[in-house]
Amino acid sequence: MAVDRRTHMPPVTTLLTAASLLSAGALLSAPAVGLAAGSGGTAISGGTGVGSPNPLVQPADQPVTTSGDGLTLQTVASGQTKRALEFTGTAPASDAGRTVDLEHSTGAGPDPSWVVFAHARIARGGRFAMAWRATRGGEFQVEAVLASAGSAGATAQGGSSAGGGATSVAGSSATGSPVATTSSPTTASSAVSSTVTSSTTATGVPTTPQASTPQPATAPLTVSIYQSGVATIYGPGLYGHKTACGETLRRRTLGVASRTLACGTKVAVLFRGREMVVPVIDRGPYANGADWDLTMATARALGIRTTTTIGALRLAHT
Repeated sequence: MAVDRRTHMPPVTTLLTAASLLSAGALLSAPAVGLAAGSGGTAISGGTGVGSPNPLVQPADQPVTTSGDGLTLQTVASGQTKRALEFTGTAPASDAGRTVDLEHSTGAGPDPSWVVFAHARIARGGRFAMAWRATRGGEFQVEAVLASAGSAGATAQGGSSAGGGATSVAGSSATGSPVATTSSPTTASSAVSSTVTSSTTATGVPTTPQASTPQPATAPLTVSIYQSGVATIYGPGLYGHKTACGETLRRRTLGVASRTLACGTKVAVLFRGREMVVPVIDRGPYANGADWDLTMATARALGIRTTTTIGALRLAHT
């Protein structure tokens, strides 16, 4: 749809009139703006200005934790590509000097494969820490696994499907301060899964394969990685017009424009630790190298005033 996406701000007299109505309570008694029948957009009532409470906006940087087999793992529920996501944890103090691997799931189903994307050496007192810079967005199940004694992390070769490297804590200096090292992600099956090995006797007769002992591991926790992208804002000057998805654009319409995602696809938008889920209602943007075009109501709800970098995640169930 060839439309002018330049933002048109209303004249000062219009703003003063709106302010007068608000102070008189007229807007508070107005009904929510309706949407075109069958459209996938959302309309909200009440104020959408910066700082206004909005139940659709939720904190996305909530701490999450998991544990198991004497290990603990902590991080926050969401991260963003190209930005470090910090993980910390503990292990029994007796395991100081050993390696702990971080793995994330790949694929779907009840028995997914696992990829080692970071590892760290356990410091004195049982602490460990590392950071992950993912290059691909998505929702990941993450677990910490105590590597076999003498292991320095994963030994299988290959790149992490999520990409990115990690900074890990590799023990302590003479003063007890952590010493940071960097590592590249490697691919391996989950250390929790049993493996079998076989050998032969001196006479060449094969012995019975023996299952290896599963390594201690935490229960998985879920981490959402949002893809970083540039977002612009549109709306003023276009209200009342139909979008490419058949939506009538209103002042309170929540949604995003995407060049590729199907109309109605739900997208989680992340900005400064706050998240809201909105549908794709339009095509674009087509200028300024932007990845997304937010409706004015969406931008205001998240506290966005101008073109900026956001995180975006297509929800798997849409």
